[in-house]
Amino acid sequence: MNINRETAEKLIEASAWWLTHSSGSPVRAPKHSKRIYRSNRYGWAIDFGANTFLIEHAIKQCVRLLTIKNYSVFDKRDCVEEMRKKIRNSVLNCNGDLYDQYPLDGNDMVFGAQSIDLKDCVSFILNDLNLRTGNLND
Repeated sequence: MNINRETAEKLIEASAWWLTHSSGSPVRAPKHSKRIYRSNRYGWAIDFGANTFLIEHAIKQCVRLLTIKNYSVFDKRDCVEEMRKKIRNSVLNCNGDLYDQYPLDGNDMVFGAQSIDLKDCVSFILNDLNLRTGNLND
């Protein structure tokens, strides 16, 4: 399964936040989607300082989970928690190693002044990602 750039961009547009905005409040950061690139090993990715969020890896892991667990009969709360774990396991540290579970601050994976909101990621994958029509492939 390949994930196209548009899908990767949409996930970032839906879930990236700028925490130290000049307004004094966190704001969505959809333009971060223009900074994504294709990594050699994990597909679409975006760097946040010394860490790399593996967009394609996160989507693929969640889609596999939904396929295996048959979301329609899987307890929604358990499914969401499993998806959150898959997303938190989609971050590389400065040495290029996957985190077992990237730390959370509330509902966010915080990367300095930026964050990825897990609730937004899960919502995008469950509600906005069109898994039935093949919008994943290049």
